[in-house]
Amino acid sequence: MIFNLNGKQIKSKLFLSLLFIVIIWTVTFGFKIVPCNKSYEDLEIPEFLIAKKIILEEDAVQIDDSLNIFCRLSGGTFIRNKLVLGETSQRYYERNNKIISTIKKGKQYDLVGIKSQTEYGISAIDSGPGPLHFLILKDDKGESFLLYTVNLEDNAGYYEGDTREGLLSWELFENIYEDYLIE
Repeated sequence: MIFNLNGKQIKSKLFLSLLFIVIIWTVTFGFKIVPCNKSYEDLEIPEFLIAKKIILEEDAVQIDDSLNIFCRLSGGTFIRNKLVLGETSQRYYERNNKIISTIKKGKQYDLVGIKSQTEYGISAIDSGPGPLHFLILKDDKGESFLLYTVNLEDNAGYYEGDTREGLLSWELFENIYEDYLIE
């Protein structure tokens, strides 16, 4: 059937196919060349968290989050490991065989950065555009981990030496960074 088309018809079909691909790309990823529907912004670490240890108050799971490589590279951060706290979230990753290991309560991390993530395009419909905040943590071996603040429900604390100074929650970060919320 395609062999019976003249040059003008072939060009027309190719143009329509290309237009269709561009429309789908734009709806999915927005007006970006890199296939990422998210943008990232570095946030200032709050004064009360500078030089504090972040210690897990409950067991967590480590998952491989390398599927977001395009987004993380465009955001300037590619960290393969993601920490997930909270029983409901952990069950989701367990059912989908995404868990690499379990990390026991009491594990210590250094807070090395905080980022804000905003979603665009059709994928923002289910959860909204955000922003979502995530902590960039380093363990004693120098390995980096992401911890989204939406997983924080008083299940990680910040410490000065052996003294817990407070618990981390998603509300805490929402209040600190309320200027970054999209109206």
